[in-house]
Amino acid sequence: KYAISPNSYIYCDLLQPDYKQHCYKQQTQLRIKNWDNLLKNKNNNINSEYILIPEQRRPEGITHTKNWLQWANNTISILHTHTNRPIVIRLHPNYPKQIPKLNHKNIIFTYKTPLHKDLKKAFACCTLSSKCDIESVIRGYHTFTFNTNSIVHDITNHNISLINNPQIFDRQKWLNSISYSHWTLKEIASGQYFTYFFNQLLPYYNSLKDN
Repeated sequence: KYAISPNSYIYCDLLQPDYKQHCYKQQTQLRIKNWDNLLKNKNNNINSEYILIPEQRRPEGITHTKNWLQWANNTISILHTHTNRPIVIRLHPNYPKQIPKLNHKNIIFTYKTPLHKDLKKAFACCTLSSKCDIESVIRGYHTFTFNTNSIVHDITNHNISLINNPQIFDRQKWLNSISYSHWTLKEIASGQYFTYFFNQLLPYYNSLKDN
């Protein structure tokens, strides 16, 4: 899998129909889940579910300079001031199993568990910029992200104080947008991909020069 971008996500989908989105859903059998994974628990005990925090690679990539371990410790401290729900750390599946040095007790850890199973009983997913946030959003779990470079930043929460009452977002435009970053080898070989992006990118960069 390859991705090319100067320094941000540019989907070039302005005023475009959503045919790519329909095609993408059909090819991947993707189905956006309703936001009711949490709403159904409204009448349950507020402490009945946990907060999932995926571990991230360290050091972090070039997209940001925050240290995940420091971020996790700080985030857990803030969470504890707003909720009594358990905290579950999803250890990175591509790391050897090693418990990170956190300044908190009674943290639950999972390892090598499929993400959808870790999410199944989660009340919310909090990430710095982990790609786990994509599946969390698609599966209908309220998601908190804390880096503007996250691909789901525009449709997730950013204020931990809202952990008990997260904002709900419309994901349709976002799905349409990211669909334009998924092209088949057949579309690339036929030139459809290059024609589309040249037609979209050249006017975009010319407009930047004019400004």
